[in-house]
Amino acid sequence: MILNNLVQMVIILWVLSEVLLTIFVRAQRGVARSQDRVSFIILYGGIFLGVALAILLKSQKWAAINLNFYLLNGLALALLLAGIVVRATAILTLGRFFTTNLAVQTGQRVVRQGLYRWMRHPSYTGGLISFMGLGVAFANWLSLVALLIVIIGSYIHRMNVEEKVLIASLGEEYLDYARHTKRLIPGVY
Repeated sequence: MILNNLVQMVIILWVLSEVLLTIFVRAQRGVARSQDRVSFIILYGGIFLGVALAILLKSQKWAAINLNFYLLNGLALALLLAGIVVRATAILTLGRFFTTNLAVQTGQRVVRQGLYRWMRHPSYTGGLISFMGLGVAFANWLSLVALLIVIIGSYIHRMNVEEKVLIASLGEEYLDYARHTKRLIPGVY
C-alpha cells in the first residue's frame, strides 16, 4: 500500500512540475520569437487525450497487466522516476535555451553535451519514459498502448515542427548535428 501511495505521489508531483514548467518556462516576448502555437495545442491536447483514454480503458479487465502488486508498482515508480530524471537532465543541460514553446533565442547554438550527445530530443525521451510509467501504473495493457500511441504521435508532430524551426534558425550546424544523432533513442530512432 505504501508503494502504491508513493507511485501516486510521484505522479502528482510530476504533473504539477510539468504544469509549472508550461506556465513559467516559456520564451519571453522580445527575447525569442514563438514559432508554433498549433504544435503546442496538438502536444498538450494529445497528452490530455492519451491520459483520458488510458483512464477510460483501465477498467477493461481482459487487458489487465497481471504482475505481482509490488513488481507492477515498483516498475511504474522506476519508469516515472527515470523519465523525470532524463527530462530534468535535458532541461538543465539546455539551461536558458529550454522553453516549453517553440522559440529560438538570440545567441542560441546547437547543444551537443550531456544527453544531447546521443539524441536530439532527450526531454521528450524522458517524457515518454514517464508516460510509460503512468501507463504501467494503470495496470492495463490497453491503457498503456492507447496512452503511448497518442502521446508518441503528438511528440512526433512536435519534433517535426521543432526541427524545421531549428533548421531555419541554426542552419547547417543543426543539420550536421541531426545527421550524427537520433531523435529519441540513441542508435535506433
